[in-house]
Amino acid sequence: MDDGLKGANIGGFTQALDGSLLFSDGGGLFRFNGIEMQDLIEDADPGVPRSQIISIHEDADGRLWTAGLTGQAMREPDGRWVPIGNERGGFSGVGKFAEGPDGRLWCAVKAGRRGLLVSVYEDVRFRQVLEEGVDTGYVQELEFDADGRLWLSVASAGDGPYVFRLEGDVLVPEAAPDLRVGTLFRKPGDPRLWLVTQQGIRVREGDDWKEVLAFSDTLPDRSGFSACVEDADGNYWIATRNLGL
Repeated sequence: MDDGLKGANIGGFTQALDGSLLFSDGGGLFRFNGIEMQDLIEDADPGVPRSQIISIHEDADGRLWTAGLTGQAMREPDGRWVPIGNERGGFSGVGKFAEGPDGRLWCAVKAGRRGLLVSVYEDVRFRQVLEEGVDTGYVQELEFDADGRLWLSVASAGDGPYVFRLEGDVLVPEAAPDLRVGTLFRKPGDPRLWLVTQQGIRVREGDDWKEVLAFSDTLPDRSGFSACVEDADGNYWIATRNLGL
């Protein structure tokens, strides 16, 4: 393609610490600095997963982490790629990353029949935290709240629940009926965790989800939401699974 991409579909997308944009298509991982496009994974060794990357994360040390349908990998600041196979706790699947308050990197991956797995990176490998995988939809958001607790929201999971928090080695579902369809999101400069449901917008304060905005009508898409952002004018934009924006 003329713009340097190798496919038409974008899998992962994020902004790097230096302000450049990082995104993946079907066959590469690219950095765009506003002028030119660079394929960061093109010269990696053959064993490094490079296709169908779903999630991209840059940690505080400048390392890039990827997760996707063909596996996980890590790129050192010097440009060297390292595959993270099963022997290092890596799995193929739809995954998300999040850095904890102590600086450790966490990952949640829906790994096929193994279910949803949650792990933390320690001693050059991902250590599985859950006693066993959870049979649910694929993870779409992974976030820490202001108290350092790990939360995740999943995509289509039938009757739910869609939102979980990690307690020790167990994922605890948010079982309230009006929280069974929703997704987590953040606001720039706000350490609190936010949640959009069919009924409205909530924010995590203490041990409760405080209602900030109630919708005049319940959003009809029970398949769930993929994202929510607040624009500069205070408007909320919600991407749904079946009904668009």
